[in-house]
Amino acid sequence: MRIIQVLEPGARKVIKGSSRQDLPRFFVDMGFKVGAEIGVDKGAYTEKLLQAGLEIYAVDPWKVYENYNHPRGQKRLDFLYEHTKRVVAPYNCHIVRKDSMEAVKDFEDESLDFVYIDGNHKFRYIAADIVEWEKKVRPGGVVSGHDFVQASSRWCDCQVKYVVLAYVASFHIQNWYLTDRNPGIPGDQNTQSWFWIKD
Repeated sequence: MRIIQVLEPGARKVIKGSSRQDLPRFFVDMGFKVGAEIGVDKGAYTEKLLQAGLEIYAVDPWKVYENYNHPRGQKRLDFLYEHTKRVVAPYNCHIVRKDSMEAVKDFEDESLDFVYIDGNHKFRYIAADIVEWEKKVRPGGVVSGHDFVQASSRWCDCQVKYVVLAYVASFHIQNWYLTDRNPGIPGDQNTQSWFWIKD
């Protein structure tokens, strides 16, 4: 799927047959060089971005905090951090082990070609991530993220969908897009990614 070939103006377009696996190629097709991924976990998607030839700032605190308690605790998060370091070592990757709002201060406004937000999915965190990280994306760049859903599980409340809907309505973002649902792609079942091109 070449996303760049199927972009059409109009509010909330689902790009049929696409998934977030297509976004790294889309970023390259757009001429992008450098971006940030907010929320890294074990670095699997980070590696996809890096394999496309992109320079990535991988932002994640890898720590338990007041509104985030990994079901397997801090020991597991430390393991994921060490695992991520090994995964991204061959590539042009800068690991930033800070929480999102601390890390965002390290970036100049309009210094990134894109941001991909996949951190804490609770309302206040996803809202802050979109508001603050969009400032770091240059005009013509892409603001994007994962998990366009509204759901709860035993260890995660996901409120991304309502935050994205509120944001695009509040700031009159007319042309924004969703990847398709792809039950055949592990990790992407019913978890659409969202994005828009910054004016």
